[in-house]
Amino acid sequence: MKSQPSLGQVGIILVAGVSAVSAAAVLIRLSIEAAGIRSVGFSLFMAATRLSIAALIFLPAWGGVFPPSGQQSTQPRAFGFAVAAGVALALHFATWITSLSFTTIAASTTIVTTNPVWVALLSWLWLRERPSNLTIIGIALALTGGILIAFGDTSTTDTASNPLLGDFLALLGSWGASCYLLLGQQAQKEAWRRGAMWRSPTLRRRWC
Repeated sequence: MKSQPSLGQVGIILVAGVSAVSAAAVLIRLSIEAAGIRSVGFSLFMAATRLSIAALIFLPAWGGVFPPSGQQSTQPRAFGFAVAAGVALALHFATWITSLSFTTIAASTTIVTTNPVWVALLSWLWLRERPSNLTIIGIALALTGGILIAFGDTSTTDTASNPLLGDFLALLGSWGASCYLLLGQQAQKEAWRRGAMWRSPTLRRRWC
């Protein structure tokens, strides 16, 4: 049985992840200013470059993507969810990175990280996973804060040429990230269920 990571290891990974996410918006804004280009095309270029670097870093783990010889391949339903999750992730990067050309880093980052709110709401509507009362209160507070940021940051500056447009793009980015998480979860569940079914004669007979 694999050993569980220690609390210290979890803390280091968590701090590294939060630091990377926090620095992303600043680095993207610096890239936009250095290139002098504010367009969806350049946003997609930066997103593609970012994901390509990440894919290369995780290259040693690619072997687990494809099933070993003789085992059941990925099922169409799981593959469909995975493709849809990829489209949602592309929407997230395209809209969020573009938002940094029109609004402040603080507003864009705050709004795009409201995705836990939308995940909870979509899980309630789609998966019938009703959130707890405390979660509902948290959603209300987060939405209130997002609205205050969006309408309280309407002044035009050199770094925020169109704040409302940028805030809306960041919101679209948050929705894209939320759909990516939910669709990715469904893809994993479908792949696991089908894999478990073909390993179990009883489940295979019930399915077939």
